[in-house]
Amino acid sequence: MWFAGAVIAVLVGGRLSLLSGDPQSPPDEEAAGGRTDEAAGGVNIGAGGDFSGANFYLGTSGPPGAGTNDDEHCAPVDPLGRAVLVPPVGRLPEWIRGRDPLLRRLEELIARPDGRVHLLSGLGGTGKSTVALWVAKLAAEQGRTVWWAPAVDASSLTSTLLDLAESLGAAPHQVRGALAGKRDPSDVLWPELEKRPGWVLLIDNADDLAALASGQRTVRDGNGWLRPTRAGLVLVTSRNSDTRRWGPHVENHPVAELPADAGAQVLLDMAPDAGTDNQARVLSARLGGLPLALYHAGSHLASPFARERTFDGYRQALETRFSVLMGQGGADRDIVTSTWELSLNRLAQEGTPQARRLLLVLAQFAEGVPIPLDLLDHDVLGSVCLDQGADGVGPGLAALRSVGLIEIRPADREGDVVTMHPLVRDVSLRSTTPADEPRTLLGTAVDLVGRVADAEWVGEPLDPRAWPDWRLLAPHALHLGLRVFTTADPPTAWVEQLGRVANLGARYLRVRGFYARAEAAYGTILATQRGVLGEAHPQTLETRRRLAGVLHDRGHYEAAEREYRTLFDVGRRALGEDHPEVLASRHGIAHILRHRERLVEAENEYRPVIAARRRILGEEDRRTLTSRQEFATVLRDQGRHEEAEAEYRAVLRTQRQIMSEEDPELLNTQYHLASLLHDSGQFDAAEAEYQSVYRVELRILGADHPNTLETRFQLAHLLRHRGEHQQAENEHRAVLAARRQVLGEDHPDTRARENLDCLAEE
Repeated sequence: MWFAGAVIAVLVGGRLSLLSGDPQSPPDEEAAGGRTDEAAGGVNIGAGGDFSGANFYLGTSGPPGAGTNDDEHCAPVDPLGRAVLVPPVGRLPEWIRGRDPLLRRLEELIARPDGRVHLLSGLGGTGKSTVALWVAKLAAEQGRTVWWAPAVDASSLTSTLLDLAESLGAAPHQVRGALAGKRDPSDVLWPELEKRPGWVLLIDNADDLAALASGQRTVRDGNGWLRPTRAGLVLVTSRNSDTRRWGPHVENHPVAELPADAGAQVLLDMAPDAGTDNQARVLSARLGGLPLALYHAGSHLASPFARERTFDGYRQALETRFSVLMGQGGADRDIVTSTWELSLNRLAQEGTPQARRLLLVLAQFAEGVPIPLDLLDHDVLGSVCLDQGADGVGPGLAALRSVGLIEIRPADREGDVVTMHPLVRDVSLRSTTPADEPRTLLGTAVDLVGRVADAEWVGEPLDPRAWPDWRLLAPHALHLGLRVFTTADPPTAWVEQLGRVANLGARYLRVRGFYARAEAAYGTILATQRGVLGEAHPQTLETRRRLAGVLHDRGHYEAAEREYRTLFDVGRRALGEDHPEVLASRHGIAHILRHRERLVEAENEYRPVIAARRRILGEEDRRTLTSRQEFATVLRDQGRHEEAEAEYRAVLRTQRQIMSEEDPELLNTQYHLASLLHDSGQFDAAEAEYQSVYRVELRILGADHPNTLETRFQLAHLLRHRGEHQQAENEHRAVLAARRQVLGEDHPDTRARENLDCLAEE
């Protein structure tokens, strides 16, 4: 991609400009951003260039000889003396991908400055400097004077900008006075800038806002180095996006990661023979669309000596050779594994050293799943905030957000969520040292999640109103559970904490119909609980019972019954017959007996369970109502329809007093009432109930949930009773196909519905 003496093409808005160039160095950390080819909206930069004929000057408002009162300040930049003000445009890639709207906006600002300072902010490695270099190149092509000033530190920036002021015509005694502290340095530069409209001043890598201070004036004041003006465009790049610190005169343009398609094209630009578009897209997603990481991957794959030669091979190698593959580059700023350490070091210097340990705690959570802000209890996180305790949590998290290491986003619920780039998480986990006390970091995350079980802001997994919370909480609980449960000698307190919450997470999976995932989760939890807590511990018994419930859901009735009976015997001896967990196991036995059509045995199990639950838990407890509803179904299956209907309606009345109309348990009762009405020949009343249930299930459970499919099947059955045979057959076939997909060919419900459908056809 980098050719000496190349012809540089800049294609913007259909215009083509040609400049000769002689680039020598590859892009830095910000130089790999972009989108796809012209169909995807890319901007072709060409092969790079030093642009010796372009307007990169230290002082003039135009090229040499354009006219000034002091010929001494009309010369081009001396490459050995003041080359710091020359933009390093040789670092530009051939294409800028995925930045089209931003580039169009910046092109407008070059032509018509709007009186504000403009900021390109974002996580290290997102391509901020690349965008700024593109601005420098375009402005130079248009005949404008362009200056590039790296914000290394306050003294070097001050020296650079005072050199610029003097070259523009500032009197030497003014410059000497500023250096001696007798006048504000920015007051020496800005009068000269205002005299010469049409320039572009770019200040790069201004991560330390203190470096932008001029005398006693801060960035926010708007009267120091960064001032609102229409004389030219002032563009700054920084990892710090805290607009409160920049001030109202600064407009922020976030430079985010690239979408998968754009990131894929960056890879294909650099390594076109490494695989297909889709394989490049998958690798781009794995790298989180981070341009710096995409550049490293593309460069590696383009090398004829690379160990990995394909997109898939590189992606797979990341799992075992991450530090090697992402540790390539030059300076720390150009290396994925160290670039964010610069941000953390800067935060420590600015007074928030706790930011590092807070980031390491957040990295313990599940990859790619937002973390509910409500989960981040300050009292818990205060344990890793050194001497600041809970008071250091807010400032520490705000500091991480200011440099893009975390983001705060709205979610599908009240409140916000914290997100982290996947590579930031990977690097954080891999960079943890013994001094960071990894066990303490994991323990803090466990404590945060462990409190969910008793948190007022989190509802039961059975309640659809709580599903947006559990959609986020379940993956974190199960991920941390897996880490703890596979750790050698996990602390008992951790197992107890996570056992409760991971159980709730698996329960959420079960109620949403993800039976295989729920079974796997319960199995992992149970293995550790047995070893750490013991067979008779209430948590162990609960997990075994819920696992038996999933076995039932998946149609393994015999295995489920054996497990329930074993649990009942163990629990009765250890906890007593009236313990809620023991009653739940006995309820499970009755539940299985009903499904196996052993109705008298089921009735004999349900009656004592209902009596005990009424006495111990109360009439309005969910568990009491569930037992009563299932008992009514036993009555219905025995042909005792009047008793069953009375019981269904009594349960439904109570449920409607304490549950929402979307609650799965209420819907289950309503479904069974509809089924009874159907069996009794009350087809209109049955259809009304079925339709009511089906509409809600479609909305909250989805079309492929087993409960939704069952309700749809019964509606199709009603169509057959009404003589609408063809429509009924079409519905039956659609439901059976979905059942095979969701539950499998061998599930008892699938087989039963197939048999029922065949009988109906006969």
